[in-house]
Amino acid sequence: MPANIGRKEITMISELIKLSEAAVVAMTVLGEAEGEPWAGKMIVSETFVNRSNASGKSLKDTCLAPSQYSCWNGEERQRKLINRAAELERINSQAWKDCKELAKCVCQPGYTPSTSATHYYAPAKMDKPPWWADKMKLVAIVAGHKFFCETKS
Repeated sequence: MPANIGRKEITMISELIKLSEAAVVAMTVLGEAEGEPWAGKMIVSETFVNRSNASGKSLKDTCLAPSQYSCWNGEERQRKLINRAAELERINSQAWKDCKELAKCVCQPGYTPSTSATHYYAPAKMDKPPWWADKMKLVAIVAGHKFFCETKS
């Protein structure tokens, strides 16, 4: 076992591996855009698809890639997200239903995103824009997020 990975992290990784692609996508939408309207959740989910298409990786691998979607950064955040999804499932939450419906939609083979967005951030939650924002094209502003795509060189 690598020196920087402990038993707890190995356990968490094995739990994530067992989750279906749709479950990971739904939880990522939940973790990244729970309080957003449907349109905000939708464009967030489309960033997964656009990145997946560009990289050739699965949606699940795209969502779980290190340092890509903050809701999966670190074991504590992962556990909170999984517990939050379970709690919302138990109480039959509309926000969680929306996340699952979006996941079902974007996980369909051949799904084509309506935008080219690959990145986003919430300006209200940051002191300054991320380093990459000035190198990308702004494609949409939806609720509390700005969405970007890479520019062609």
